[in-house]
Amino acid sequence: MYRIGNLLNPLPCDQEFPDISTARDAAVEKAAKSKCTPVAIWGDDSIVVALFLAGEEFVPA
Repeated sequence: MYRIGNLLNPLPCDQEFPDISTARDAAVEKAAKSKCTPVAIWGDDSIVVALFLAGEEFVPA
């Protein structure tokens, strides 16, 4: 499972997705709407898998 939400304020009710592809599509859409709020994808272990901000994707090393 993957979750997406506001990087600075993760909530238990953040959306969940069964696969990374679906989560990535939803995160890109959510980030485009929020303009200045970073949107993150978290994996099962609650570690950030990817971050989206201002049309850019950042992947932690």
